[in-house]
Amino acid sequence: MIERILAYLLSEPWLITQQLASSIQDSINTKISGSDQATTQLTEKQNTEALWRNGSVGILPIHGPIFRYSKNLSMICGDVGSATENIDSMLSELLDDPSINSIVLDINSPGGIASGIHELGERIYQARKAKKIVAYVGGIGASAGYWLASAASEIVIDKTATLGSIGTAISYQRIKSEMSPYERIEMVSSQSPKKRLGLESDEGRAEMQQQLDDITEVFVGTVARNRGVSVDCVLKDFGQGGVMLGRRALDAKLGDRFSSLNQLIKDLNKANTTFQTIGKYMDLNQLKTEHPETYQAVFNEGQAAAQATVDAAKAEGIKAEQARITGILELNKPGYEKQIAGFIKDPEMTREAAALKLWQSESEDPQTSKSRMLEQLLSQAESLDSVNVSQDAEETPKRFSSAKELQAAAQKLVAAGEAKDITAAIEQLRS
Repeated sequence: MIERILAYLLSEPWLITQQLASSIQDSINTKISGSDQATTQLTEKQNTEALWRNGSVGILPIHGPIFRYSKNLSMICGDVGSATENIDSMLSELLDDPSINSIVLDINSPGGIASGIHELGERIYQARKAKKIVAYVGGIGASAGYWLASAASEIVIDKTATLGSIGTAISYQRIKSEMSPYERIEMVSSQSPKKRLGLESDEGRAEMQQQLDDITEVFVGTVARNRGVSVDCVLKDFGQGGVMLGRRALDAKLGDRFSSLNQLIKDLNKANTTFQTIGKYMDLNQLKTEHPETYQAVFNEGQAAAQATVDAAKAEGIKAEQARITGILELNKPGYEKQIAGFIKDPEMTREAAALKLWQSESEDPQTSKSRMLEQLLSQAESLDSVNVSQDAEETPKRFSSAKELQAAAQKLVAAGEAKDITAAIEQLRS
């Protein structure tokens, strides 16, 4: 029974570094051969590493090879390693704990079996909405380990940490055994030609290759989303299945910054304490004294917002002044230049007020008024097909077909001595 389970695990797709994959394969072979009887018993051992708390920070360890179930873990690795079912349980405990504001995923894992990693990664990714989740990699965060790290809001690493190994692998081997008196015969339904494809055939290898590529496509796409980069960036810059150390990992955007686990926990506790203290409505002096960095950040933000408001007001004022001056200039006519210049100098003078003053000036100056009247009459005449001029509304009006005819008639009156100028002549024609 145990031998079959171990052989099944060996044939599953793995998200793991090559070195550990070989080590686990050797361990499975040893257990199948029966040379390690003490650890081949199916037990209920759990991961001996449990979560712990420091102030308002919860630390969730993800160490060693990762399996879906703790039973599989104990069969192969004993107490060393992590099971996704246990990690999920510990994550729930920290999310439900009101005293915990931040969660650190303490990752030191070369990866593990593919089954269950996507589910746990999505659980971590969604949990970011509830609490701040930071992944810390002090040793190795590779393959499945990196998948889980990428689901956090931030990846903090040690300068010697190893990250990457984004890809999927599978291993098959033939187990040699002594001749058995039993012969195993297996038949496959005709509707399922791909149910027992072996890697000995090209078709079987092609089918297995497609399965590995499909898993890796999900792996790469999820990492791209989690890290806020494109799929092409992950394929080209994230190691192409290899791993990167320290500075190279940060430069490639596999991680975000350097720190130690202790310093990270200290920083998170400080941030959480600051948030809680500010929630108690401290005054400005207390904020400046106890939290100078926060005070300066708030000050800078307020100063920037105020400057933006001032700049916007200046721009709006300049625009309004330009519109005012343009409107007043549109009223300018020969003889009004001085008045127009005075209006422009007066910041309180609007276009409407300027127009009213000009009208009043024309009304007070008879000669100017007559000139304006002539100008308006001629302008109106140009825009009409005909101009009606009559002594009053009851008389039949004299008709002029154009402004030129009106002007000609007025000139005749002036020439005959019946009017002293054109303006008087037009007024006479209108009356």
